[in-house]
Parts: sequence; C-alpha cells; structure tokens
Amino acid sequence: MSQPLRLPLPLILGLLGSSSLIQAKDLRILEITSEARQLQASVEFLTDKASDTVLKTQATGGGSFDWLDIPEEARAARIRVGELATVPVDLAPSGTTLVELGQPALIQDDKGLPLAVLSSQVKTDRVLAPEGADGWVFFGSLKPDGGENSNPEALTWSSLYLVLPSKAPLDPENADTLAAVKSNAEGKRLRVDFPLILRKADATGAILRSKDDKTIRAGQYVHVKTLKKPDEKGNVYAEVEVVAEPGGNP
Repeated sequence: MSQPLRLPLPLILGLLGSSSLIQAKDLRILEITSEARQLQASVEFLTDKASDTVLKTQATGGGSFDWLDIPEEARAARIRVGELATVPVDLAPSGTTLVELGQPALIQDDKGLPLAVLSSQVKTDRVLAPEGADGWVFFGSLKPDGGENSNPEALTWSSLYLVLPSKAPLDPENADTLAAVKSNAEGKRLRVDFPLILRKADATGAILRSKDDKTIRAGQYVHVKTLKKPDEKGNVYAEVEVVAEPGGNP
C-alpha cells in the first residue's frame, strides 16, 4: 500500500498563506461629497464606464458627505441627483475613490448634441491608513446640558464619527448616552464614518498633532481600545488600531 504524501510543515503553512491571499478582497470605498448640506443622491454601480449594466443602485444618507461599499465587480459608477447625473466615473481597483459633486453643466454627447450633466471631480489618490497603525481619533461630541453637577455618563451625543460594521449608528435616534455608547464601542471592531486623523498622545494623555499624522478613510475598520473622558467642551477621543476588513487580508 502506498504511503500518504507528507508535506513539510513550512510548505503547508506557505500554501495556506498563499491561498488566503488569493481569496482575500481589497477594501473598496466610494466617498461622495457636495456643497449641498442635504444631498439626496443615488449611486449606480456599473460593470465599466462604457456599459449601462447596473450591478447595484444605492442611495446616500442625505448629508453633504457619505460613503458606500463598492461591489466587487463594479469598475465604474454614475451618481444621480434629481434629474441630473454625472458621466460614469472610474473606480479605483482598491482603496478609496472620492467624488466631489459640482454644479450642473452642459457637455456634448456622442452625437455632438448638448447634454445636461452634474459636474464631478474624481480623486483616486486617497491613501488608507495602514493596518496596525494605532493612536487617537476624534470619536464624537456630547451635548452640554447646562448643569454644573451633571453626570457625563448620562449626557447624549451631538455627533459621532464611528458606526457599527453594518453602518448602523452607535446611538439609535441620537438618544443613547455616553455610558451606552461606550458599551457598544470599547473592545469592538467598528467602522469610521468620516475621514479621521490618527493622532498620538503624550505621557499626560494630551492629544498631539503632527503633519505626519495619517488619515483613516471612511469605511475603514478599527478596533476601539478605550474612550477618553470628555473634555470641558464635551469632546471625546478614542484610542484605536486600524484592522483588516472581516474576510479580507489577515
């Protein structure tokens, strides 16, 4: 009877590592920004710029900034606001594509006829903060209640800049207190909801600022280690580490 093939352990581990790299998918995010404070847009993800095949249509959240996960097969996108749409724009093969929406404009279509479009500027040079980078980010701000002896743990939020992996807010209906949000955040894997600068802190805990600080792009995943106590203005910082997308690169 033939003996089973036994491979050396280093070779087995190497094969497993190669397999995981093949199966891993890059994080791809579309960021959309506009001067309009209440932007109601829909995004059509396309197979490519020349195709009208729509893989998925998704609405934005209604603010002046939003971000969406890009479907794996999508290579282009078209953004509609009311009756106007951008021309299809290329999407970066990995990382972040930022589209800045502008004013209505007239261009010529393929037949030389005037066509009304929504102008846009596309940027694909948005560098993601590397996995393993750690430091402090601005987590959010608490509403002052005017009481001198108020309990900070009972204050509610006026802004929050991290969300659950599903993109659901940490404070449903903006009603959860500091204590409730801390329990949802500390020790958890969350996603950044707006580009945040990753800061360092000195020995006293004071936040330091440097031109070399990295930016965590919207949609990136972080592991939240702890939250600082609110400062006198109600601002809260979180100590985080940038981590991989679940199912992505280990």
